[in-house]
Amino acid sequence: MGTECLTSHPLGIEIALPGPVGEHNLYALHPRGPILLLPCTRTGLIEQVMAALADGNDMVIRDDILFRESLGTLPPMVAARLRWTTDWETQGPYAAALIEDAGEARLKALAAIARLPGPIVLAQTDNYRSEWLVEEVSTSINTTAAGGNATLMALA
Repeated sequence: MGTECLTSHPLGIEIALPGPVGEHNLYALHPRGPILLLPCTRTGLIEQVMAALADGNDMVIRDDILFRESLGTLPPMVAARLRWTTDWETQGPYAAALIEDAGEARLKALAAIARLPGPIVLAQTDNYRSEWLVEEVSTSINTTAAGGNATLMALA
């Protein structure tokens, strides 16, 4: 697969891969998971929300009156994808973090993210990369047990 498939938001890509007879292989891109948003400004918040939503992810946002007011009129389906927190440093797990570049605040956020328990959190600052907000899923289905016909397995 060339990079031409990833020039925009990659969510929803599904590609059937070649394989031996009796095997069905599928490559897909799914949402990565809860994304921690650490904006400093209203503009940064909107950019981070757009980046996370474009790839189908849920979001965790530091509770701030300015941010709540900025997102107060979201449609219910979008608002349901948000979780507000006053203590993100003790919660998680997060699949990734988006940090608005703000010098010393960025360094403190990166240090706090590094201390989080569990898997390493992929952190990005500004110019967020959409392909880093999805995860690759590879599925291989062996159909040889039903004579190479997956529909026969479904009937059993």
